[in-house]
Amino acid sequence: MYLFARSGLLANGKSREAALWVGAVTEKVNQITDLNVTVWRNVFSREINRITWVSAVEELSQLEAADDKLGNVVDSFMKMLSDKVK
Repeated sequence: MYLFARSGLLANGKSREAALWVGAVTEKVNQITDLNVTVWRNVFSREINRITWVSAVEELSQLEAADDKLGNVVDSFMKMLSDKVK
């Protein structure tokens, strides 16, 4: 079993808008890759704005296939990411 995790820090302010964006990115990744990606957010810590996307897969080939699928739609997916990451 493999555990994939990707994390980042959200900018301060506009918490509701950021939460909606994080949910939309998570949903889009799940649609494109067929993985079960979940998102976690730190609470009660100095890095309260840290979010982490996590997925567990049985084989490394599943992560490789997911990466290939994201690569095939890279333009639309990257636009979705860059619309909020400034």
